[in-house]
Amino acid sequence: MFPDKRTSLDRSGPSTELITTNESVIVAFATTRVILSMIILGTVALEGLETASSQNELINFAFLLIAAFGFLSASRTLIHWYKKHSVYVHRPWSLILLDSALAIGVMTLIDAQTSPLAWVALIAPVLETAVLFSMVPAAVVWVGLSLAFLALRLSVGETSEPTIETLTLAIQQVLAVLMVSGPAALLSDSAQQRIDQLSDARRSADQIADRLRRIAQAASDMSQENSVESVLASVSHSAVTIGFDHADVVVREQDGTLTSHGSHSSGPFRLPPLEILTRDASDESIVTIAESSEEYGQLLHTHDLASGHAIQITSVNGRSNEGTAILRVWSKHRESTEQELRALDLLAGHAREIHYAATLLADAKAHSDQLLYEVRHDGLTGLANRAYVLSTLEERISEGAQTALYFLDLDGFKEINDTLGHRAGDAALVTVADRLRSLDRPGALAGRMGGDEFIIILPITVFDTRDGLTNFGLALDEAISQPMMADGRNAQLGASVGLAIHTPGLDADQLISLADHAMYEAKRNGGGLKIADASAPALNGLRQQEAS
Repeated sequence: MFPDKRTSLDRSGPSTELITTNESVIVAFATTRVILSMIILGTVALEGLETASSQNELINFAFLLIAAFGFLSASRTLIHWYKKHSVYVHRPWSLILLDSALAIGVMTLIDAQTSPLAWVALIAPVLETAVLFSMVPAAVVWVGLSLAFLALRLSVGETSEPTIETLTLAIQQVLAVLMVSGPAALLSDSAQQRIDQLSDARRSADQIADRLRRIAQAASDMSQENSVESVLASVSHSAVTIGFDHADVVVREQDGTLTSHGSHSSGPFRLPPLEILTRDASDESIVTIAESSEEYGQLLHTHDLASGHAIQITSVNGRSNEGTAILRVWSKHRESTEQELRALDLLAGHAREIHYAATLLADAKAHSDQLLYEVRHDGLTGLANRAYVLSTLEERISEGAQTALYFLDLDGFKEINDTLGHRAGDAALVTVADRLRSLDRPGALAGRMGGDEFIIILPITVFDTRDGLTNFGLALDEAISQPMMADGRNAQLGASVGLAIHTPGLDADQLISLADHAMYEAKRNGGGLKIADASAPALNGLRQQEAS
């Protein structure tokens, strides 16, 4: 298995080449280095330094030092590998030079004419160079080894005419290395290219798988959002998570107005104008601009961007009166790859479906709220209807809330209906409802019981005094008694108001009945406010609280 090559620069000093390679290859060459070193050490030990000439003695001693250093270096690598520590090649040229020196030492100390081991030793650094680098550097090492060996043989020749024998040996050595290391280096280079291709394909597949996981997670996150606006905000965030530097969503309204619905960024970002990319965006293809564009190159450069893309994320099945949502994404340092654009298209497809589902859900909720409102409110006045008033009153009584109830009947309403017509009567009822709403208090609920009868439920805690409760009832009478316009004509009404306070043991119907009887008594007395007799003790208790 050949290595995966990488080159990095040490910015703190001179350039340093660091090649990370497969551990099995490193261990293999380290083992070869140990063997070459042991051959040299054993050969010198067997022959002895004292039997050699002074020149050969110096050369043998140099080879001994090289062999010792090679043995220590290789042993350190093998020990690291055995202990499962990180193994890498640092400054590989130094190791190639070391192995070359060891190979020349073996060739010099062993008879290269008779021993095949000597030829094999010379092949080792050539193959190592081909594996760590490529064929061309391996050829350089091969030529350099040949010249170095030839020079060494000439310098240590023992006969007076060693040239022919040495040249013959050198030629044999060159041919032998060429026949063995040449094809091997070509094979290693071809295999390395194939492995590099496979490594690139694997990295590409890993990147695609990672983007698909992120898109799936983004789709899951978007589906959890509970509104159309939050879906749009989630889309721009998801676009950043799949690899783009910046993203924003622009909504193009029917009248052409552009509004931003949230942006996300992996760092400081100055948003390009909203109209960029939004004019031509569609849900069928991605619109792209790049620095090389004559029209947009300067704009992208001004915003420190390399490219931008846009695609529509509003479903064609959406509401016809809604704006068009467009996702824009931006890359700072390079143009986007085809894989990134495919990921963007896939993300937009998910966003389109989720946005459509969120639109349907919002429509359904709005329709449901409208139906609930219509069920609970009077169609003419917009006040709570009889059923909603009763259910609210029952709920408050069951919760033990202290409650005051005002029952109102309009004085003079029949005359408006008889003299001015039902349209005027309806207009008068709407005006009364508006005046009741204008007297709204925290926790109060105003409703129409039917015809010209109205009711107001009020927590006693709003006033907590007899005067406060009675003054509010008088204010109701005064507000209704003001002159009004009914269907374009002047009209005036009065009010009879009955007030009842809830006490333990009373249910909703009984409380309403008390206020209703008090209202009729007020009407017999000419209108105004009447407090139910049964509620007097409760009011007296409020007065005593105020006095204390």
